[in-house]
Amino acid sequence: MVLNTKQLMGLPVVTRSGQRVGKVMSFDVNVLTGRLAVLYVKPSGLVARLRVEELLVSWDAIVEITEERVVIADSVIHAQVPAMTVASSMTPSASGTLMQEV
Repeated sequence: MVLNTKQLMGLPVVTRSGQRVGKVMSFDVNVLTGRLAVLYVKPSGLVARLRVEELLVSWDAIVEITEERVVIADSVIHAQVPAMTVASSMTPSASGTLMQEV
């Protein structure tokens, strides 16, 4: 199967486990091998809410490319999305909500 630029651009990107990641914005091709080198993905859903502007997906992290979608390894998200942590200055209140210590 061969996809042209127009077909690849905008394809949905999902992880192997089915998490929606975003859409293909751009890509780089290795001119020596003729192989796709990197996909640039515009995040959507949860990934976008974590304020990640762009995901870079290398060739070795791409599981499958079809006419309908691009499937990537789950590890790509874990490697590029920072872990969300609660600041140490936040403590739970009696009601269970977090309060800032002053």
